[in-house]
Amino acid sequence: MVKVIWEDTWGYKGWRNRDNETVNEKLNHATVVESLGYFIGENSQRILLTKGLEEELYEDLDTIPRGCIKKIVSLQEKPRRNKNEKRKD
Repeated sequence: MVKVIWEDTWGYKGWRNRDNETVNEKLNHATVVESLGYFIGENSQRILLTKGLEEELYEDLDTIPRGCIKKIVSLQEKPRRNKNEKRKD
């Protein structure tokens, strides 16, 4: 399981004013996203995450361009305890 912090692409539809204030505002706008998922593949341009895994199935595949990625954090999964198992404190 990983958390990927990345900058998403965005855009505005329709006509906008052609002034420096509008241009500078849009150039300085960033949408930073945090995606959680199972890391299942990569190449030189993208990584691939899935939200769920089963024997031969993936749920919701997400590709993230490497050029947009700011950081990848590996998350340790805590082992699940059987409800009948006693705690070892």
